[in-house]
Amino acid sequence: MTSESDLVVLVGFMGAGKTTVGRELARLLNWSFYDLDALIEARTGRTVPALFAEQGESGFRKLEAQSLRELFETLEDEPAAIALGGGAFVQEAIRQIIRDHSASVVYLDVGLEEALRRCASAPGYRPLLQDREQITLLYEERLPFYRTAHTAVRTDGKTPLAVAQEIASTLQLRPGNQEAE
Repeated sequence: MTSESDLVVLVGFMGAGKTTVGRELARLLNWSFYDLDALIEARTGRTVPALFAEQGESGFRKLEAQSLRELFETLEDEPAAIALGGGAFVQEAIRQIIRDHSASVVYLDVGLEEALRRCASAPGYRPLLQDREQITLLYEERLPFYRTAHTAVRTDGKTPLAVAQEIASTLQLRPGNQEAE
């Protein structure tokens, strides 16, 4: 698969490695990196769990869409890797914004057991993680959306650098501003 975009959006379940891999991909390519949740927290001065508690999931999802739209508008021709929150790509508004900006979407495919293991290290930061049954249902509910990404990369058992290199190779991304030939 080739990419004509110098915008890569990373999607996947909580614990897939979107932020970590996104940083590695940006470093590897000398691109900018943006974590949508971190941008929202900086903009609002509130944590994601606090925003979920105050605004509910639907209010938070609207804030995600608005923040992503604004991010794309500020990027202009800047090549960037963008990590979305685990539930963002389920929202049609988010998927439409990504399509409107011709970004390549990469699904970081993590097995449920591995995601649970990774999330256990930051339990206070996962607003929708409650119990195993709920997590399993959420995982299964989101899979069909994640699978609509342009490409998928399995992350289990791989270093973030190896995943970033696989993404760069699969999408034929080059360092710096990628020009269409």
